[in-house]
Amino acid sequence: MDQAQDSLVSSDGKPLRSDWLFLLFLVACLTGAVYVGVLAYREGAKTEASKRAGEAWLQWFIENGPLRQQDGYAPESCAAQQGSTWGGCQNWLLGPDGPFHEQRDAYKGQPMRVVAGCGGGDRSVVGLLALEKVTALPPGAAIPFVVAPLKPDDSIAERVSLRVVVCDKDTSPIRVGEIEF
Repeated sequence: MDQAQDSLVSSDGKPLRSDWLFLLFLVACLTGAVYVGVLAYREGAKTEASKRAGEAWLQWFIENGPLRQQDGYAPESCAAQQGSTWGGCQNWLLGPDGPFHEQRDAYKGQPMRVVAGCGGGDRSVVGLLALEKVTALPPGAAIPFVVAPLKPDDSIAERVSLRVVVCDKDTSPIRVGEIEF
């Protein structure tokens, strides 16, 4: 037994080769943990930037929803008048004169787009905005409302209940809020 204990202890008090390997392994684990933390932080920042973009859209809808019922509301393409469609309003909002012309997708850096919806594994919608039209059903229906994408040819002449959604990095929807527009 004395020989086994003697072979595990360095005679000069310096670390053994196995001690150095353990320390190297420990440093590698710590470096990996820090790297994963940095990646998680970057992804979280992109998700938060996407949510902020959705909040900006929601704020615009909140501020302009009641005003668009008035005569002479500008832009005319978003006014609550006969023949107004979402496509015209969306083109103005994202166009050069619109408030969101400089908004970018946080994940790819491309100009912001409005898509039909999130989910389904379609990786092209990551970081983009989806607007959903919420339609209430008559009382007594099995479900209280139906949610459908807001399409470019949908009329906005009357008030529309909208849900603002941004698409997360795994294409799942993040609901930002709902508003009557």
